Amino acid sequence: MFQALKRHFESSSKRYQQQQYLAKNAEWSPGLAHYLNTPLPCIEAMIVQVDFVAFDFETSGVNARQDNILSLGWVDMTLDEIDLAASEELFVCHPQFITAQSAQINHITPKTLSAGLTLDDAMDRLFIRLAGKVALVHGSCIERAFVERYLQQRYGLEQFPCVWIDTLQIEKQMTYQGQTDIQRSFQLHDVRARYGLPQYSAHSAAMDALATAELFTAQVKSIFRGHMPRVEKLMM
Repeated sequence: MFQALKRHFESSSKRYQQQQYLAKNAEWSPGLAHYLNTPLPCIEAMIVQVDFVAFDFETSGVNARQDNILSLGWVDMTLDEIDLAASEELFVCHPQFITAQSAQINHITPKTLSAGLTLDDAMDRLFIRLAGKVALVHGSCIERAFVERYLQQRYGLEQFPCVWIDTLQIEKQMTYQGQTDIQRSFQLHDVRARYGLPQYSAHSAAMDALATAELFTAQVKSIFRGHMPRVEKLMM
C-alpha cells in the first residue's frame, strides 16, 4: 500500500513539474500556452472544491493513430451545478474523413464539417476551457488518446499534464469492484440507465458531454453517499 501511494504522489508531482517546465521552455499556440500557464487543479482537494469540464469527441474511428476528430463538445460543471449556458459544440473542417460507418454512428455529414474550424483552432479552444480544471470523460481511451496524439503530432509533446477522471472507470472499479462474473455494458447510455437517468434522443459531442456530467453527479451521490472523496481517489 505504501509503495502504491508513493508512486501515486511521485506521479502527481511529476505532472505538476512537467507543466511548469513546458510553460517556461516552449512556444505554444495561445490556448495551449494559457493551459500550461494555469496551475493544475489540486488533486488533494475534495471534489466539491474543484471545477470540471466534461467533454466528448466524435471521431471517424477509435484509433487515434489513424482516425480523426470530427467534433468536440463540452460543458462546465461543479458537483453543485452543470452550467448549460457554457455548453458548446465545435465541428472540425475534416469532411474528407467522413466514412459510412462514422456517419451512421454520429450523423455528422461532410456538409456539416465543411463549415467547421481547423483542428488547431478547435483544440486551442478546448485547452482554454480546460485550464485549471479537471477533465471529465466517459471512456478515456478515446478522448485522452486523441488529445495526446494531437499534441505529439503538432508539437512533439509526448505527455499532456492533465488531471483526468473517467466515469467509465469509476463504474468498473467502484460500483462493480471485484465482481468479475457480472456481464455489464459500460456504454454511456447503459450506465446512465442503471442510475435512472433519462436517455437523450439526440446524439452529439455536446449532448454526450452533458450526459457524462450528469452521470458523474449521480455516481458520486450513489457511491459516496455524502462523504466526498478527494480528487486523487477518482483519478485515472
